[in-house]
Amino acid sequence: MPSTLSATCPCCNKQASGDLKEIEKVFGLRNMQGGKTIAQSYCRNCRSKHCGTGEKKCT
Repeated sequence: MPSTLSATCPCCNKQASGDLKEIEKVFGLRNMQGGKTIAQSYCRNCRSKHCGTGEKKCT
């Protein structure tokens, strides 16, 4: 298990790290089967604009 939590959006490259509250604010969290919680892949801004990998609609 990594000692530092981090997430990077594949669309706009926005990053959040260190604090779970910051990651939840920028990316949101998903509850997976088995009770595991992970960060969303795309940041909230890119998801709301339906960005795809490498698209720059959200910057």
